[in-house]
Amino acid sequence: MARGGVKPSLYSPEGMAALNRLLGAPALMAFDFDGTLAPICADPDKVRIRPSWGAHLQQISQRWPLAVISGRRLADLTPRLGFEPAFAAGNHGAESAATDATHTTSASLDSVRQLLASRCEAVHALGIEVEDKGLSLAVHYRRSSHAVDAAAYATQLLASLPPSLAVSHGKAVFNITVRAAPNKGDALVRAMRFCGVEQALYVGDDVNDEPAFAAASPTSVTVRIGDPRSPTQAHFTLATHRQMGPLLRTLANHRH
Repeated sequence: MARGGVKPSLYSPEGMAALNRLLGAPALMAFDFDGTLAPICADPDKVRIRPSWGAHLQQISQRWPLAVISGRRLADLTPRLGFEPAFAAGNHGAESAATDATHTTSASLDSVRQLLASRCEAVHALGIEVEDKGLSLAVHYRRSSHAVDAAAYATQLLASLPPSLAVSHGKAVFNITVRAAPNKGDALVRAMRFCGVEQALYVGDDVNDEPAFAAASPTSVTVRIGDPRSPTQAHFTLATHRQMGPLLRTLANHRH
C-alpha cells in the first residue's frame, strides 16, 4: 500500500481486501473517539456515540479485543462509550492503566498554564477556550465568532513554547502535549501487546492519530477520516465521519 499521494478509500477493492485479510486472523479493533466513533460537536460535553453505532461497538467488543485511544481524559472518555473496551487510553496516549501518569508530566505544562492565564482577557475576548486535561492542554476556538483571529492569536502565543512541549493543530484546536509522554502510537503498541495480537485496525481523523498510523505493524490496516489528498501515514481513508457507520456494521456482522 503506497504511503504517498492520494490514499485509496477503505471501501475500494484494495481496502476491502486488506480489511478481509485482517479479519481472518487475530487482531485488535482500535479507534479514536471524537470525529471517529462520535461526531465532533461545538460543545465537547455534548458528544455522544449514536445509539446504533453503540450497539455495533458492543457486538464488536464481544468478538475482538477493542481499544479506544482518545485525546480526552479517561475519566471523561469512559462514561461516553456505553461498553467496556479491552484497552483505553486518554490524553493522546499519555494516560492508561498501563502508564504511570505522574505529577511530573503534568507539571511540565505549568509554563503554558501560566502563559495562558497571563493572557486570559485576550483569550476570552477571542472566544478561545482552554481545556486542562492534566497531562495535556487543549486550546479550542471552535465556538469562537472570530475563528480566524483566534487561530492566528493562538498560533503566535504558542510559537515560543520550550522544546520539551509539542503543539499540534487539530480541528479548531491546538493540543499541547509533553514530547516525552507516550503518544497514540505508543498506546496502540501497548494495546496490541496487552491483547496478545500482532496486528490491528486503527481508525482516526486528526493529526494526533498520525503516530498510531506510523506505529502500526506492517499487516495492520490504518484509516484516516477526511480528505484523501491530505498528507497521512494511514493506508486508507474514509471521506467523512458518517462512513464509519457501514464499517462498524461490517465488523459487527462479520463471522470469523
